[in-house]
Amino acid sequence: MSTAHPARRTLRTAATVACLMLVPTVAAAAPSGVAGAAGAAGAAGTQLQPGVHEFSVEIDGHARTGVVLLPESWTPRSDLPLVLNLHGSRSDGAEQLVWSDAAQLAEEEGYVVVLPDGGIENPGDGWLWNVPGVTDAPAGSPDDVAFLRSLVEWASDEYGTSAENVFATGYSGGGRMISQAACEDPTLFRAIAPVTGLRAGFPVQDGTGAWVPDPASCAPEEVTPIVTFVGTEDPVNPLDGGGAAYWRYGHEAALARWAEIGGYTSVEVSEPAPGVTLTAIGDGSGRNEIESWSIEGAGHVWPGSPAFEHETSWAGTPTFAVNANEVIWDFFEEHSVDARGKGNGDGNGHRPGTPGHGDGRPGNGVGHAYGPGAR
Repeated sequence: MSTAHPARRTLRTAATVACLMLVPTVAAAAPSGVAGAAGAAGAAGTQLQPGVHEFSVEIDGHARTGVVLLPESWTPRSDLPLVLNLHGSRSDGAEQLVWSDAAQLAEEEGYVVVLPDGGIENPGDGWLWNVPGVTDAPAGSPDDVAFLRSLVEWASDEYGTSAENVFATGYSGGGRMISQAACEDPTLFRAIAPVTGLRAGFPVQDGTGAWVPDPASCAPEEVTPIVTFVGTEDPVNPLDGGGAAYWRYGHEAALARWAEIGGYTSVEVSEPAPGVTLTAIGDGSGRNEIESWSIEGAGHVWPGSPAFEHETSWAGTPTFAVNANEVIWDFFEEHSVDARGKGNGDGNGHRPGTPGHGDGRPGNGVGHAYGPGAR
């Protein structure tokens, strides 16, 4: 039995307290379209209100749990975009809400965030995702790709979210999970955003002994648009590969495989902020289908999240050179069904750089967004 990292244990407690403080009404488990659902109709018929709520639902014969963030603009029939936000290994949905600093932008932009717990319980230390091909899952463990597919349908029924504007992001193991989901079902999400966890299939060795993505394990007919983030000093999932058995090949190998699948030949490299390298990959039509944001000196962190400021012992150096949440949402909006943008009125469709944080930390200075017709 593993023991929770002290810092993670403290954060888990803080995350639970934070969720309870934000919950105006916690929906108890009640029958719905799926067995054991806690959704828009709460305990004793109480109407669910905007806020952060725990949920419990039986999907594919397995009890699944997590939290959902419903912004102030939410109503049961609001048809808001849905973002799945998957935690890293040995964590949970409530903790991921803190790690990813997800609440503020979801409120500002008006989208629903569902943060499920993984399918494999790690006693005393959160949950794991059953990532196909690389997880040594106990017998009877749920198929987490199938779970994500069912979760999207359930969220649409329970919370009235859009059935078309569905996106996914994830940290570390959660990023690996959504990567493999995109390999197996490119129609599941309109875009994905793995943070320190981009994969493009199972790791295998080629004829020279080098670790590469296994083409047979990731060969979708089309590429789900991808925006991803990596720190050059990531101590957990190293930029150049190596590390744990689930990792092996590096970030560039994953990018190259996705570009190969999509037949993308247009590659543009820029430096939108000091120490930040943006690699934009596409088909030459002017729209980025893949964006990779590499941050010099950053560790195994969520860029822009203050939750990592005191986690350097295991995660490495945090970064505020770019705000991942803003970049992710801009990318998601660009790839939404209606492709509506968020301009600043200057006709260029650029979001102003993030302002200072009020505690001595500077803003990121990156104006990255797309207004109407920008791309």
